[in-house]
Amino acid sequence: MDVLVIGSGLAGAGVAWALARSGRCRTLTILETETSPGQHASSQNAAMIRQIEEDPAVQPLAAEGAARLRAQPSDWLDEVPFRRVGSLLVAAGPSWLATREVARLARSWGVHSEAVTRAAAIALVPQLDGAQIDGAIWSPDDGVVDVHALLRTLLDTAAHNGATLLFDRRVTGLIVRGGGVRGAVTTRGSVEADVVVNAAGAWAATVGAMAGSNLPIRPLRRHLHVSEPLPTLRAGQPLVWDVSRGAYFRPESGGLLMCACDESPAEPGVPLIDPAMDDRLAAHMTSCFPALAQIGLRRRWAGLRSFAPDRRFVLGEDARGLFWAAGLGGHGVTTCTAVGRLLAEAILDGTPIAAALHVRRLG
Repeated sequence: MDVLVIGSGLAGAGVAWALARSGRCRTLTILETETSPGQHASSQNAAMIRQIEEDPAVQPLAAEGAARLRAQPSDWLDEVPFRRVGSLLVAAGPSWLATREVARLARSWGVHSEAVTRAAAIALVPQLDGAQIDGAIWSPDDGVVDVHALLRTLLDTAAHNGATLLFDRRVTGLIVRGGGVRGAVTTRGSVEADVVVNAAGAWAATVGAMAGSNLPIRPLRRHLHVSEPLPTLRAGQPLVWDVSRGAYFRPESGGLLMCACDESPAEPGVPLIDPAMDDRLAAHMTSCFPALAQIGLRRRWAGLRSFAPDRRFVLGEDARGLFWAAGLGGHGVTTCTAVGRLLAEAILDGTPIAAALHVRRLG
């Protein structure tokens, strides 16, 4: 079987790794528009491994992906640095009750977590002092990964097992023959294949449209900020996510990486930074975490996360024979290897993908 993967970000790298390690592909080719991998969403995220997910369809994939980072596969060519600092999901009111239930379900998938009091959360993270929270879910196995090392290792391991990476090749069309997608046309020639995987991230809808698929996967812009050095920061401090109001922070370069969980529509590409986000972030973080009211900002950037209308992953084969690994919506760092396994099993063995995540639910 000849397989072509479009996109060398985390989704495409996860699929390529899982396919290559099977040894069952006659050829495996990865196409990338840019001159190096992961230049867009895969390199612009917060690098956080968070296992507890509100969506029960995503939960097992998050648990699987995190477990694989903790006990890294023997076929990976290099070790991927992973700091197991833990996480605190904080909440108040009805959100606190809902978060406790979500954590209970996560434990059924092997996620180690426990509910802790507000005082215990503040003892772990002093910056929570003054926050309006009723409690927190402590997950000691969460943490921060070196995303660049993860992406590089997945692609290098795939290449070691026979995959070919082709850079600087923008896909301009798909080859459709016999009712199915059988390759891609690029700015530097065509590549034919028995199976084509659309892992094009923010461009997934554009690639799908080349075969007549009209799926409403859209990219949304989100900003990240890094603060000035913070004297109260402790070594090995966990990441914090306020699930009630949508905000998170974690240690980064002596300060805090912070996000107000903003979303705004954007076109595929390099998103522009909204200069008003500095003030919006300050107001939102002050509301959520009053102890951070006077914190200064050192740098900021914006990245894209892509979503289907129901905000669930878009996986599996559509009616035109095109396989999808798209719409991961910011979960790619944690779930990319689990998504890769699912796609590889579907392609090689016809293993069904859960209907809640299958591309055909979108029509």
